[in-house]
Amino acid sequence: MYTVFPTAFFFRHDITESQKMLYGLLSCMADSRGYAFPRNATLQKYLGGVSEDTVARRLKALEAAGAIRIEGGDGGRGIRKIFIAGVDFSNPRNSAEVGGINLRKNAEVHIICNNNINNKKNKKARAKAQATEEEISGWISRWAVNLCWEREATTALIADFFAFVESRKAKGKPFLTIRAVSMQANKLVRNVPEGVGPTEAVARMRYMLRSAITHNWEEVYPIDARTEPDFWNWAGQEYGISAAAAAAPDYF
Repeated sequence: MYTVFPTAFFFRHDITESQKMLYGLLSCMADSRGYAFPRNATLQKYLGGVSEDTVARRLKALEAAGAIRIEGGDGGRGIRKIFIAGVDFSNPRNSAEVGGINLRKNAEVHIICNNNINNKKNKKARAKAQATEEEISGWISRWAVNLCWEREATTALIADFFAFVESRKAKGKPFLTIRAVSMQANKLVRNVPEGVGPTEAVARMRYMLRSAITHNWEEVYPIDARTEPDFWNWAGQEYGISAAAAAAPDYF
């Protein structure tokens, strides 16, 4: 249930706020034929804090202002009909006329125009922010080199990262910005335990990347208790290291 209020009446200063409230209540009660038939006592109940005489005075004021038209006696079904003027109940949007200007249509056009302008700006901003494949590849290479590992280890890590990028592209979820790629790179670094040697560190990063490719994931996930055995099996084959060897203390 809604209150239908013609914009023209909203801007009229000869109708008080309390009278506008009564008008809104009547429009809420009106049926599809555009009239309501409440008693003054019913209106008093919903308005609250006013007398029936006050309700009667406000009704007369609204009728004098042309906001309503009253037919019949003092109220009640079949006795009095209060017609709501200024509202087309078949199309309430037509009630938005003020000085020959339909504010609703005006607002809708304004919103559509603004949305079109904003969409164009957003598309340009997104296009400008998007990185090319060469830029993404270059960033990954520089990131891996800055880890200061041996050339062979760095090359293998870069290759796996490139493969991860390609798997995302094949899935229809390509990396579009450097920030998106850097987030995955940061996850790789964060999920390597502190104190591990460079060989185990690069092995863990490569394993996370390869797991993401194998499972068609959109991002990398840390090695947990469930995948730890498989990691050590792969690391033993690829690098010849084992959990026991990695945990052995370095005395020299």
